[in-house]
Amino acid sequence: MHQNDKKIMFLTGTPIANSLSEMYHLQRYLTPEVLKERGLEFFDDWAKTYGEVVNDFELDTSAQSYKMVNRFSKFSDVQGLSTMYRAFADIVSNDDILKHNPHFVPKVYGDKPINVVVKRSEEVAQFIGVALENGKYNEGSIIDRMQKCEGKKSKKGQDNILSCTTDARKVALDYRLIDPNAKVEKEFSKSYAMAKNIYENYLETNATKGTQLGFIGLSTPKTHSQKVSLEALDNAHETENKNPLDEAQELLESLSSYDENGNLIAPSKKELENELKEKKAKSVNLDEELAKGCKFDVYSDVLRHLVQMGIPQNEIAFIHDAKTEEQKQDLFKRVNRGEVRVLLGSPAKMGVGTNVQERLVAMHELDCPWRPDELLQMEGRGIRQGNILHQNDPENFRMKIYRYATEKTYDSRMWQIIETKSKGIEQFRNAHKLGLNELEDFNMGSSNASEMKAEATGNPLIIEEVKLRAEIKNEEAKYKAFNKEHYFNEESLKNNASKLDYLKQELKDLETLQSSVIIPTHTEIKIYDLKNEESKDYELIKVKEVEPLKENASMSEELTHKKLKEQNKQIAEQNKEKLDAIKKQFASNLNDLFLNEEEDYKLLEYKGFVVNAYKTKYQVEFSLSPKDNPNIAYSPSNMVYKNDTANMFSSYNFCAEIKFDGFLKRLDNAITKLPEKVKELENSIEITKENIAKYTRLVEQKPSYPRLEYLQTLKWDHKTLIDDLAKMSKDRDYKPAFNPKSKEVLKNLNAEKRASLVDEREEQGVKGNTKSHDEIEPATEQVIEKEIEKGAEIIYSKEVATTNNVDYYENEQEVEITKSMGRR
Repeated sequence: MHQNDKKIMFLTGTPIANSLSEMYHLQRYLTPEVLKERGLEFFDDWAKTYGEVVNDFELDTSAQSYKMVNRFSKFSDVQGLSTMYRAFADIVSNDDILKHNPHFVPKVYGDKPINVVVKRSEEVAQFIGVALENGKYNEGSIIDRMQKCEGKKSKKGQDNILSCTTDARKVALDYRLIDPNAKVEKEFSKSYAMAKNIYENYLETNATKGTQLGFIGLSTPKTHSQKVSLEALDNAHETENKNPLDEAQELLESLSSYDENGNLIAPSKKELENELKEKKAKSVNLDEELAKGCKFDVYSDVLRHLVQMGIPQNEIAFIHDAKTEEQKQDLFKRVNRGEVRVLLGSPAKMGVGTNVQERLVAMHELDCPWRPDELLQMEGRGIRQGNILHQNDPENFRMKIYRYATEKTYDSRMWQIIETKSKGIEQFRNAHKLGLNELEDFNMGSSNASEMKAEATGNPLIIEEVKLRAEIKNEEAKYKAFNKEHYFNEESLKNNASKLDYLKQELKDLETLQSSVIIPTHTEIKIYDLKNEESKDYELIKVKEVEPLKENASMSEELTHKKLKEQNKQIAEQNKEKLDAIKKQFASNLNDLFLNEEEDYKLLEYKGFVVNAYKTKYQVEFSLSPKDNPNIAYSPSNMVYKNDTANMFSSYNFCAEIKFDGFLKRLDNAITKLPEKVKELENSIEITKENIAKYTRLVEQKPSYPRLEYLQTLKWDHKTLIDDLAKMSKDRDYKPAFNPKSKEVLKNLNAEKRASLVDEREEQGVKGNTKSHDEIEPATEQVIEKEIEKGAEIIYSKEVATTNNVDYYENEQEVEITKSMGRR
């Protein structure tokens, strides 16, 4: 593939699927020659160049405590790595397209997933591990098993960390994956929580036949969706959750009837006893069925809940129902038509190639996948083109995404893994836009995973840690922006000082050019012969004006008039011969110029100037120099001929487009406008002097960052909190008394800002409407509160704000001179 510069196109939605280290493999496969040139053929060399191992606190595998870990997750020289990547990658994201077409794909409801955290049952707590008085964990729990496995080499058939992890994931999804005979209350059931949300969306979108996807990765259905027994769930939950009095009342109502006159006919005692016996027998049958050893599956559990709530079973399907590609496509069509309203499947089976978006209104992620690309592919089933409900109402339609977790279980660990992985990927994806050269602690969409991790742990200190970390990143970004503004002022002062010296010299040169102008009686042109390295002077004599002959003119006047006309004719013929010679030599010189690019050639002399020519691939540039001072060169913008890039590879003749007549007219215009250009340059010098005074004042002020104390206190709070979490991991009896000082600092900052804003509003209102501090209008109060919320944003001086986008050169004149002088 890499021989003879052959081209093959690769297309993917997730080039980096799981780890930033995959970038090396992409480069090794697509541009191995580049890696070889840079000495990065081997991963160790690549990792040393771009990667760095960082230390951080993370939840351990039990998801109950924190530990310090080393992770390959910090990258340096990101701009260099991004440049190498973009040399072979053409990246177009949904965000890029949305800038041009805001309704390209559906927007997410609330701009982020809806996190649903289910309570942990006592059975799950015991299975994961509960600390005993002696500091150990209950025998056989996940934590107990993991502690016994630590430091031991895994042997076939013995318990190991991987099997513990698998069990931890299972119990986080549903305890019945561990014990099929267990009875799980609805408040502890993720499948019930998902079914409840599905049913609510089902009712809301009945009119449009809205469809929904449910992703379940760790479980698989044991039977076809239409063969799932519904009786099991009905009996199990009725027996499990219903009040005996409510059951008796329902039984009585079911056996009662009414006569023709509407009178109630109650059942006999014997009828009630017989019905109760039958219900009891059915309950025993259920227990026997569960005890047969058939493994529980989450798919069937969700389906039973949905049917029990009121969704017809034939409107629910499993992706596993389709065994062939033909069956799968038929299933997709039924979903798109709204015949199947709920489709359940795994991320693997319901990822790439699943086109069921036409009526999709919600997606449910019951368990967390291992890899970020799986999460993207899952959500990509709905965040894509082709949704007719979105097309019908693009302004208001929103796609709902639900993420489910059981608190204080391995779910928190899973979301942490996804957070760490997706963080690095998103950092790299956005680094070139933000100008970052080092990637760490930067996330955008992955912050949702961070929130999920915090919510799932159930530990308020962990939730506080996530919030603190996010706030620190937010404040650090503002601090960098503040410093960047100060650096901008210093650089602007430095640049304007250099610019002033430069402009003064340019003005001096331009005034010299202006004083060099010679307007001869006749048109005098000295043209150089580039081949023979000689020159020839031509004088185009000005034709005398001949007045019209009067009607009563004498013979003498007639003869004089005739003689003048003949002289003019001769002069015109002579001028034509000279002009033809000039044009011929001019064309010959251009041909030589086009054969020798990027060399200066003296072309001709005209009105006191030497006209030079310079050719590149894309343009021909003509410049003027005084005869006695070749070091000064002025390239007017109208004397630059640009090549038509659209015709560069056709038979288009760029050289032939430069005609002498037009060239001479441009040259006259450029010389005539010299006084005008001098004035423009003088104006630029005045503006530059004003900028120097302005930036000098701003630099000398050296304002301090108003929120520095808040940032420093945030970091101190975060360090204190991490220390407390580490102590809690080592000592279960340790009771942290964490009290964030940053909240008080922020409160004082907001109070100061509020007072300042109130004073400002009052000053503005003094002219037309005087009001006391307590009489501020509610609308103004709202504005002030919004300003305080933003308060975290830095308000730069108005002077600076108006100069952020000042171009280094303010007018065309400077550009013209700079281009020429820079080249010479």
